Amino acid sequence: MNEDKSLKVGSAKEKLLFPKDFFPVENFSYIHDDLYVRVLYLEANQPFILLSFELTSLREYVIEELKKRISKQTDIPFKNIWICVTHTFSAPHSRSVDALEKGDFTIKQKNKVFCDILYSSAKKAVTLAIQQKQIAYVGFGHGFCSVNVNRDISTKDGWWLGANDLGISDKSVPIIKFENKQHHTIALLYSYDVQSSIMEGSLQKDGRYAVTSDLTGVTSQYIESQYDDCVAMYIVGAAGDQAPLFQAKHHIIDKEGQMHVTDIHEDGFVFVKALGTKLATQVIRACERIKTVPYMGTIQNIQTQFICPGQKIRDRQELKPTHHYNYLNDQDQMVGVEIIQFGYIVIVGVQPELSSVTAMDIRKQSPFPITMILTMVNGGAKYMPDQISYDRITYEAMNSKFAKGSAEMLTEQIVKTLENIKI
Repeated sequence: MNEDKSLKVGSAKEKLLFPKDFFPVENFSYIHDDLYVRVLYLEANQPFILLSFELTSLREYVIEELKKRISKQTDIPFKNIWICVTHTFSAPHSRSVDALEKGDFTIKQKNKVFCDILYSSAKKAVTLAIQQKQIAYVGFGHGFCSVNVNRDISTKDGWWLGANDLGISDKSVPIIKFENKQHHTIALLYSYDVQSSIMEGSLQKDGRYAVTSDLTGVTSQYIESQYDDCVAMYIVGAAGDQAPLFQAKHHIIDKEGQMHVTDIHEDGFVFVKALGTKLATQVIRACERIKTVPYMGTIQNIQTQFICPGQKIRDRQELKPTHHYNYLNDQDQMVGVEIIQFGYIVIVGVQPELSSVTAMDIRKQSPFPITMILTMVNGGAKYMPDQISYDRITYEAMNSKFAKGSAEMLTEQIVKTLENIKI
């Protein structure tokens, strides 16, 4: 084997170190468990790097600055850098440009501290990942786990958020496994259609809100505890209409069809550990079945974009279950699609939060045997629901800047692009 043409892989993770005087911020008072950034470095004919932050989302200006710094640090082109999140809801946010313009000194200062933490942690993890690069074998597999549930439920007043056991929910867990020549697992890239929101909005009994990596944080850390020197990187899948099976703060419906909200407070961390460990166990079981092989081909990065119709988003506080809703047209929206392809594996990244059924349709039509769908890649664009969601008037449909039919247009565009690059 000519080692110069072999796939090389490096991985690393770095803790996000918040100073003691950073809290309180955004109602968060303390850290229940640490947040991390994980890095996966791929190199064949060209280098690629993926970063996954245990955060809810990242603003465009933060992503641009991260990519600028990483590109300067490594000479990796902008287009070969993916900045992603795990979509845990119990984490601080970078503030919007508008909020910073209107905010006081404390808001601006804490935002700067927060961003500097991200930049510093990313730099350290990227450096370590590249330093640790080595010839790697690659393999793909699927786990299967029932820790997610469709969250669109029918109530007396209309569709709203809850747990719909009869709703569409993809239970598969796609996994890309990287091993070194000694068949030691050095990195895993996995995804799943779920929001890490078990503790979302849950107030602790002492009146405080806790920062936590939530469901997928527990999953990654448990996987890493089973494989020495392995980084288990999670990137959120098509989770727009998916929730964890259990949540600390959740809606329940009585026999009259009325909704009520209940909160079990810190007892919800039992759900975090139980569901996170269950998902991790299924990833590990699948990982043990994956056979890796050498890869000496190229890695392609394909980018495309298309225009779809837009709709106006109302104030989220005004949204509620309803049987009648007037969707208002707005300016067209530009949607980007980014694809990493090597061999029979394609990784598709988009900004919008897709419904689980949309990703299932894309994979079904894809000409590649292995197609992984990742969302909130290089930024977020809120929800892009499937057509049925608009007919039902779900929360996602009302809270989307994309008009009905956009998800189906996205599916068509992705499949067409994949057909054009099929090997």
